[in-house]
Amino acid sequence: MKIDQEKLDFFQRWFQDYVRSFYSSDPHIQKNIRLKEEHTWRVVDNSVRLAEALQLDTYSRHLAYAIGLFHDIGRFQQFSVYRTYRDGKSENHARLGLK
Repeated sequence: MKIDQEKLDFFQRWFQDYVRSFYSSDPHIQKNIRLKEEHTWRVVDNSVRLAEALQLDTYSRHLAYAIGLFHDIGRFQQFSVYRTYRDGKSENHARLGLK
């Protein structure tokens, strides 16, 4: 699959809509969902910076962005359902992400 800027924009919108679906009036859940959302954006930033520092081509930079964006996608459902980020006390977040 070709990952161009248009695809990255789509991924970003999808991610933001997905995360917002887990926003909650419960302060504990909301705090932890926002924590993971902020973490994800830091990972995206670091992934892109690393790709740039390594002078990777545009495709690889876009791939680094997408990987950073989706690396913990299962964590949102994990916390919303189980109120924990511990795989051993809930469900494996990688498996949740695949679903």
